[in-house]
Amino acid sequence: MRAKLMAGTLLALVFVLAAADSCHAQELKDKQQVSQQTEKAPRPFELGIVEVTVVADSNSPLSAAETILTHWQDHNRQDVGEAADLATGVTIFRSGPRNEAGVYIRGFDARQIPVFVDGIPVYVPYEGYLDLSRLTTLDLSQVRIAKGFSSVLYGPNSLGGAVNLVSRKPRQPREGSLGTGVASGGEVFGYLDLGALFNSWFVEGGASWLQSNGFPLSGDFRPTGLQGRAARENADRRDAQVNLKAGYTPNGADEYAIRVVSLRARKGNPPYAGGDASVRPRFWRWPQWDKDSVYFLSSTALGRFSYLKTRGYYDTFRNTLDSFDDSSYSAQTRPSSFRDFYDDYSLGGSVELGRQLTHRHQLAGVFHGKYDVHREHNRGEAVRTFRDQVLSIALEHRFRLNGRTEIISGLGVDHLRNLQAQDYQNGELRAFPASSLTALNPQIGFFRRTDAGTVHISISRKSRLPTLKDRYSYRLGLAIPNASLQEESAVHWEVGYSGRIDKSTDLQLSVFYSPVRNLVRPFYLSPDLYQLRNIGKTEHAGGEVAITRRLGATLDATLQYGYLNRKNISQPSVVLTEAPRHKSFATVAWRPMARLEIRGNLSHESGRYNLNQAGHVYRMPSFGLLGTLCTVKLNESTQVEIGGENLLDKNYAFFEGYPEPGRTGFVNLRYRFQR
Repeated sequence: MRAKLMAGTLLALVFVLAAADSCHAQELKDKQQVSQQTEKAPRPFELGIVEVTVVADSNSPLSAAETILTHWQDHNRQDVGEAADLATGVTIFRSGPRNEAGVYIRGFDARQIPVFVDGIPVYVPYEGYLDLSRLTTLDLSQVRIAKGFSSVLYGPNSLGGAVNLVSRKPRQPREGSLGTGVASGGEVFGYLDLGALFNSWFVEGGASWLQSNGFPLSGDFRPTGLQGRAARENADRRDAQVNLKAGYTPNGADEYAIRVVSLRARKGNPPYAGGDASVRPRFWRWPQWDKDSVYFLSSTALGRFSYLKTRGYYDTFRNTLDSFDDSSYSAQTRPSSFRDFYDDYSLGGSVELGRQLTHRHQLAGVFHGKYDVHREHNRGEAVRTFRDQVLSIALEHRFRLNGRTEIISGLGVDHLRNLQAQDYQNGELRAFPASSLTALNPQIGFFRRTDAGTVHISISRKSRLPTLKDRYSYRLGLAIPNASLQEESAVHWEVGYSGRIDKSTDLQLSVFYSPVRNLVRPFYLSPDLYQLRNIGKTEHAGGEVAITRRLGATLDATLQYGYLNRKNISQPSVVLTEAPRHKSFATVAWRPMARLEIRGNLSHESGRYNLNQAGHVYRMPSFGLLGTLCTVKLNESTQVEIGGENLLDKNYAFFEGYPEPGRTGFVNLRYRFQR
């Protein structure tokens, strides 16, 4: 396996080098078009980007190893999970039993991929991940996705990569955008974003609202006892968010900003609608899903060759889950019914110091500290408290070998210490045994610029610290806690190219191999009882390609394909679930006149394996989805969007027993101004 992979890697490297050497620089006309598009796009908040910044460099080599998404509006992607699914190597995952969305990156799940907003970790302390369908894209400028090789400056837990959501910053003295839209299933959304520059100060703020009564099912769906043929039951949602950012830039090198974000949400949880009689249906609702964050970011130049960055944050999460007796969602009298409360907060920050040692060497060091508190209880029970402390230090070095070649190396050391963990048994609170562990994460990457792009080769060791839920949860009576869990680890090998192959064609290509060790997996003590232990070993290997071709002045096309081969080394008879082997996406944009764009897209994925609620493995059928979006610009500031998704009304699902929407349509109106 390794020999084949290395042979494929070398062939890929030869190909991209040959392609790069045959490229020519982009024509001036194309550069002007890109510049005009950039001026109209939301400006990213630079303080929220994680990289060494001793010297301003718009072509940071780390960008070649990241996927930077900005075009989700072209595909009507309203939340972060849907937007991230546009990237190669990324697959959306919907947990039907909890009505949550996450992403898999090259086969690594949501617990192994930390989510950041402007470099601030925002994942929930107890589970170690965040429901991405609760985060809208309406106030973002970029979604930056690192796969495998990610900056050690992010901090701990980036086993499978990292997702950084970058907010906006005003580009003009007065600017703003607002919009509204309606879609099938009674969906309504609206947003307002305003920004202003006042000499050395800037302000950015906004609000968004997204509400839906559910969604229509495919005409091919077969009704069940709990699900009729029309709209999905108990699938309503409401998400409201407000945010405000204020910043001070006394000069061209220093910047200080504070941002406050408040999210209020509630959602239903559709019942099981499959054919497995052994699945016990859940009748769940979340009447409260609230998250508040306040964070401070700064960057200060220390002379010409050094800088100091700081981040500080306080993040709260409050959650209420109701489990009802039946589909009336009214009574809670059975033993399986309950009302569960979460009351969590995280307090943390980082200090980063960087210096240009010589014209070839840049060095940055960072210290992270994070204090997590999880408090939970069922109605009528005592509150159980869990507290973790995570400390991390890292060094990252950029060495410019010559005008075209850079080497980025890094080393991170992460330390997890449990401060408190309470067990509730027989009406009494008792202490779980305390635990601690340390993880080491070295990496190195080689980046070679050509006239048309960048070739990169990298190797990195990444880890994930076990979550509070991993160590202390009884899993609804099915598991025994294990406070002694150790970190999961992976070694990522990758070679790739990002750039042009001719004046009309952009190419992104990568080949990767990742052996994973010490995975947290169930060890069965009896048929109905298990304990999580570090017993898993897997291998992830594959490749990704994305080609964008300008077919003329009015026509563009993009083709993406990702291949993933995962092997379960420790338990070959147990299949690995949720990430498909093949995934492809194609889109064509046609502009027959200056104010009209018609876009069509086709996505396809091979069947993924799925472990349902009863513990049975299902292979979900492959599917293809067809969508379209027509954009009409009424003037330079206003546009109307009309489109549809799943136009062929395909009956498909990501999780057994939880069907996805059938044919849907939408109409949006957007207005944008700059002064």
